[in-house]
Amino acid sequence: MSCQSDLGFQDDKQASTLRITGEQATGAKERPTPVTTNATATISGTYDPNTNILNYTITWTGLSGAPTAAHFHGPADRNTAAGVLIAIPLPTGAGASGTVTSTATLTDQQESQALSQALYYNIHTAANPGGEIRGQLVVQ
Repeated sequence: MSCQSDLGFQDDKQASTLRITGEQATGAKERPTPVTTNATATISGTYDPNTNILNYTITWTGLSGAPTAAHFHGPADRNTAAGVLIAIPLPTGAGASGTVTSTATLTDQQESQALSQALYYNIHTAANPGGEIRGQLVVQ
């Protein structure tokens, strides 16, 4: 009989860091109402299931104006809107194009949602207060 640590697990969690790729965020992916915009964003980073730490970088371009807010939402599939789970801190003076790098500690429930691709990220603007662009979080 082998112990869990021999199998690459600790406390029923994977021992290695997972990669965050995520979908490209676009206005067409916003729900419940898609947004017409040329703006896009990408997300990349890592997730450590032992510490529940999500390290991420989001880069956006072409927003209708400066971002007013950014969040991780869930649980939701690609066709559903959901409530805010985690605020994404925007840099001071962020503009229509920019980058944010940050970390978030996920709860066990949020981790489960992230691993099942039930979280998304979006960026809000004054012209689109419900969200201008959205993309599903993909953890591999």
